[in-house]
Amino acid sequence: MKGFFILILSCVAAGGVFAQELFPSSEPASTLPKGVWAVRATFRNYEEYSQPRNYYAVRAIYGVTPKLSAYFTVSVSNHHLKRYPEDLNNYFLNHHTPAQVVKYPYQLEGFNLYTQYRFFSRDGKNSHFRMAVYGEAGKSLAAHDEAEPYLTGDNSGFGGGLIITRLIHRLAVSATTGYIYPLAYREKYRDLSVLSGQAFSWGLQLGYLAFPRQYKDYDDLNVNFYLEVFGKTYGDSQISVNGALYDISPVASLQGSS
Repeated sequence: MKGFFILILSCVAAGGVFAQELFPSSEPASTLPKGVWAVRATFRNYEEYSQPRNYYAVRAIYGVTPKLSAYFTVSVSNHHLKRYPEDLNNYFLNHHTPAQVVKYPYQLEGFNLYTQYRFFSRDGKNSHFRMAVYGEAGKSLAAHDEAEPYLTGDNSGFGGGLIITRLIHRLAVSATTGYIYPLAYREKYRDLSVLSGQAFSWGLQLGYLAFPRQYKDYDDLNVNFYLEVFGKTYGDSQISVNGALYDISPVASLQGSS
């Protein structure tokens, strides 16, 4: 919840004529002007059976050309171990249960490079229709343990997609669709490979500029209401040890301990 409120305040405090497009968790089809820098900080917090989990990220954004923007993100968290324990079955089957929840160390999760190119614009007075494509690459240093891929910290891999944004006076509507191709996390000392599933994602974002009703100065405070809805479909993860698929299941765990 703390991270949620920080994002809300960031959205409200940021000025600009396109304030209703400042969605905290996604990008509109608009791009940053050429030569302009921006910095964005993100904090997320939740509790896993009374154990705090925190995520911190800093994103630098640069307008390479009027139609091309580049984003570079560095993230730190206490969401993962530095490497998987020796007992893989017990870890993957029980580590999200109350008895197995432990305090993970803070560590550098990884890096993400994201680029966005606006290839279509039809602008009018107080309105526009824009389309952009994006591509991203992530490098993760964490022992991620879920099938769902996420390229800002959890997984190494590549992704891309399409963004469509429509601004009509005070209302902005943006739709996003994308694909993620994850790369495997590896531990060479025991020939272990963990690969999350490939994913297709979609999102719908709505933003409405409530105040000011009419701009009098560039320093006017903006108050916006927004709604973001996301969905993702992804495949099963695969674990390999010594080149062979490893069976993570209650039955395999019982057989291994007998």
